[in-house]
Amino acid sequence: MNPPPRHLFFGAAIALLLALLLATLAEAAPDHGDNQVTVFSDNTVALNDSVSGNAVAVFGSLKVDGEVSGDAVAVMGSNTINGTVHGQAVAVMGDLTLGPTAEVDGDVVCVAGTLHRAPGARVAGQIVHNGLGSHLHGFPSLRMVCLDQFHSRWAWAANLLILSLYALVALVFPGGIRKCGDTLAQRPGLSILSAVLTLLVLPVLFILLIVTIVGIPIALLVLPVGVVGLMMFGKASFYGLVGRAISRGSLPPPAAVFVGGLICLLFFVIPIAGFILSLLISLLMLGCGIVALFEAAKKPVPPAPIPASPPPRTEAPPAHVTPLEAAAASVAASAVPPPLAPPPPIQAAVPEALDGAALRRAGLGIRTLALVIDLVLVAGVFHGFGPFVLILLGAYGAIMWKFKGTTVGGIICGLKVVRLDGRPIDWPTAIARAAGCFLSMLAIGLGFIWVAFDDQRQSWHDKIAGTTVVHAPKGASLV
Repeated sequence: MNPPPRHLFFGAAIALLLALLLATLAEAAPDHGDNQVTVFSDNTVALNDSVSGNAVAVFGSLKVDGEVSGDAVAVMGSNTINGTVHGQAVAVMGDLTLGPTAEVDGDVVCVAGTLHRAPGARVAGQIVHNGLGSHLHGFPSLRMVCLDQFHSRWAWAANLLILSLYALVALVFPGGIRKCGDTLAQRPGLSILSAVLTLLVLPVLFILLIVTIVGIPIALLVLPVGVVGLMMFGKASFYGLVGRAISRGSLPPPAAVFVGGLICLLFFVIPIAGFILSLLISLLMLGCGIVALFEAAKKPVPPAPIPASPPPRTEAPPAHVTPLEAAAASVAASAVPPPLAPPPPIQAAVPEALDGAALRRAGLGIRTLALVIDLVLVAGVFHGFGPFVLILLGAYGAIMWKFKGTTVGGIICGLKVVRLDGRPIDWPTAIARAAGCFLSMLAIGLGFIWVAFDDQRQSWHDKIAGTTVVHAPKGASLV
């Protein structure tokens, strides 16, 4: 029996670590009595209610209008305090809001979220904020938490939880994590230039989308989510690069990301300088991610193997031929050159069913028609043309490309999405192409129109994913 693949062990280990960290976050506060804990749902302490223990919400929001004797904790959800908390008020990967009537006797901890504090809110302990978007003790926003404030078990547990999520991303996309990290090592200049250009283009693009009115949902939703997602993916790639460098390439991607993240975390806790270093790495890896996406479209197609020629056939002499006659015949045969083999019959070259290099590329008109059909189909199913329909259209396209290689509009128009290297479309390729469609759309549709001017008939999202759209051969099944 073959042993299970190594990635299954890493997946199980990461899942166990995540479970342990969530349990730690839910039970880390000292027990003062009966706890009120919810998982995958919201937790509310009403105005006249009192909780003698801790109030905890995991994968849900917490709202405290009454009194909590212990800690008030929200993990991966918002935490709103309008009443009294005798312990700590904590929000991990969510916003923490202190209303004007909030009273917190312990520390206020906000990790990977935004802290909102009303003027009348009273906090007896320290404020620990590892995130974006508030002013702490007179310093500007985007300030990194001080080393002496980083004593909180909540902050450490939250950072280990975030590192585990990064490792989980490396488990799902090991090739992309390695490729993005190698881009920084091999092309640092281009990565820095790409990061600078991205910072210059993003504000202009945001303003253009706002001015067009129609692009407001994209500017407020799709663009920030895409940029933050790419920055997080790039940061995980940087952690993986550090982990591989320290282990000399002996660690698999998930373990390398976790080890590299632990090492970087020791530098990130340095006051002010640590946050600046973390921000610069995130911006730099944003540029690396963009470069890596475009480099993915330049993979060379492997040459076809040359068939080996069969060995020459040797025949034994007939039984009635004497050895002397056989030797004479052998000398005569060596003096006469062997006859040339007849050329093989000429056959019409039949390309592979979905070879992107051989099949005829689809033009802008037919591709636009297929896209309109898909858009009308998705909008009809979900009753509208709002921004969420565009997100659903991207998800629909990624799923159809992965399993069918085309969409309903492509089936009607006889089109197929293929990879330039001839391999089948996998999940990273389908997701990268779907995400690239938003980039093509954000540039006022220029990424789609690029098909009409490109020699290879590729759109921007085709170049990002290393794909192209072809006319399927006649008689080939698209279903």
